[in-house]
Amino acid sequence: MKGLMILMLVSLMGKNPYRCRYWEIVGVDSAWSYTRGDTGTLVGLIDMGFDFYHPDLKNVIRPGYFADGVYHTEIYEVVAHGTGMASIIHSLAPECPILTASSGVIRHDLLILKKQFEKEYPDSGLMAFQKEILKHMDELKAFGQRWQEFINRTTSEGIRYLVDNGVRVINLSALTTSSPEMDSAFAYAEEHDVVIVIGAGNSDTEYEDYPGEGLKNVIVVGASNLKGER
Repeated sequence: MKGLMILMLVSLMGKNPYRCRYWEIVGVDSAWSYTRGDTGTLVGLIDMGFDFYHPDLKNVIRPGYFADGVYHTEIYEVVAHGTGMASIIHSLAPECPILTASSGVIRHDLLILKKQFEKEYPDSGLMAFQKEILKHMDELKAFGQRWQEFINRTTSEGIRYLVDNGVRVINLSALTTSSPEMDSAFAYAEEHDVVIVIGAGNSDTEYEDYPGEGLKNVIVVGASNLKGER
């Protein structure tokens, strides 16, 4: 990911031939005519993990909340998404500091099963692995429940931490579900006038998701196609 921040900035400034593919989505010229952010506006970012030593971000992102009872590793699968999101936020609002909330990960039983299967049957395809999954449905369903509980717990704790530490807006990409702890966390942010921006998927498809509409301080943002349409 070295140079990711530079690549984003060069693209947004119009020196990259691929700029036209996402220009409708970003609209950064209009945003920058109003503001490029300021050092007094702290942005909160919730994700699994971050590369705090990345050369483009080491003076931008600040370590904050770290969930307990989980793994905090520096492998690519854990830090990649959060680091990429921090790069995009800093590219769009370069004057704003970013305070992070790291959820980490729990034991990922499905990924472990996949790696074990590929090691034992290196020449098998996707269909073979899908059949293997059917043999482990009970344990995978239990893992799915643990994963969702982990996401809700760490996300709700992360929201409260960021609010308590002065952020004005929070970016959230996790797929949360309705629960007393999440409902309370969203309400807590609203009480403190903190806006939460939630990613609603990477395709231009409409679907029902939590928390959806109805909360004054929540902005749900989905993807669009190359024509800027949904």
